[in-house]
Formats: sequence, structure tokens, C-alpha cells
Amino acid sequence: QEITVTENMIKGVSGRSMYIKEGDILTVEDLLYAMICGGYNDATHILALTICPAIYKFTEKMNEKAAELGMNGTRYSNPTGIDGAGMYTTINDISRLAKYMAQNELFVTICSTRYYKLSEKATCEFRTVTNRYSLVSEYKGLANFNTGSNNNGDCAVLFYKTNDTSLISIVMNAKSLDKKDTRNFAEIYSKK
Repeated sequence: QEITVTENMIKGVSGRSMYIKEGDILTVEDLLYAMICGGYNDATHILALTICPAIYKFTEKMNEKAAELGMNGTRYSNPTGIDGAGMYTTINDISRLAKYMAQNELFVTICSTRYYKLSEKATCEFRTVTNRYSLVSEYKGLANFNTGSNNNGDCAVLFYKTNDTSLISIVMNAKSLDKKDTRNFAEIYSKK
């Protein structure tokens, strides 16, 4: 499906951005790769508003799904994962979610893609999505379910699958004691 971006879809988006503009055309596949593989919040908003008439309605659906999965220690306040008022989760809930996501082959494929070139139909200036977790090219079978940071430190949720093994790695709130060191420490600990 092709989506023509409206002003409402990109209004008020903060954080990581592809700088998609009103009138740009992207496919759902383009936006899925941008959101999941690249972590672009504008792509997330566009998809959320394609599904629901308002961000809060989409967030309600997220919370309903979390409850359905038994994630009783989780509440979402936005679809992007940026720390928001009243948003919280637990390691146990993230583990439940990661197990659920690992069952979706398309999701795992997107998470393990190193580079994705936007379709020819895409009219935005941005052309290639790069996976935020560089080790996906180093380890065959590694999928980056989520890499980022919050006020408490760096986070990484990874899924690794070989012919005979599946492994989920979750590292939360990792940080350096040296404030000048800007590396993502969750990624460093995940590799170890």
C-alpha cells in the first residue's frame, strides 16, 4: 500500500527522524523498515495514523496488546518508545514481548536487515535505511529488536537464531562511568 504523508502524520514528531515531508509518498514496507530497522519516529507516526485516527487511539491498541500478552507491568504512552509521562515496563514484560515478536518471520527479517533501500515509489529525499545495531552484519542470524537509550542508560533487545539455537538478550540501563564515552554500552554488553 502506498501512503501519501499528511501534515497531521508528521506534526509534533520528536526524536530520530527521516525528515519526511507532507506530500511524500512511501509504501507500508518502506515505513516498516524505517520504523523497525532504522528506529525512525516519523515513520512510526505515519504508520500509527494510517491505522488509527489519532496517536492516543493507536497507543490504546498497544496497551490492549500488552495486556493480551500478559505484560502486566507495562504501559505505553506513545508509539515511538520515547520516555513519556506514565510510560513504564519491566524486563519480564520485554522478555514476553521479544518471545512473541520472535515468532513473526517478517519482523525478524526486518530486524536482521543491515541496509534497506526504499522502494522506487518513495518520493522522500531519504533513500536507505541502516540498521541501528551494527553487529547484524557481523553475526548471521542476529536480529535487533530494539536498540536505544532512556534516562537511565542504554538498552538493547536482541534475538539470535542459528539452526539449533534461539537466544534473546536483553540489556537495560547500561552506561559508562565516563560521560565523554558516547558508545551504546548495551550493545557492548550484548556482544559479550
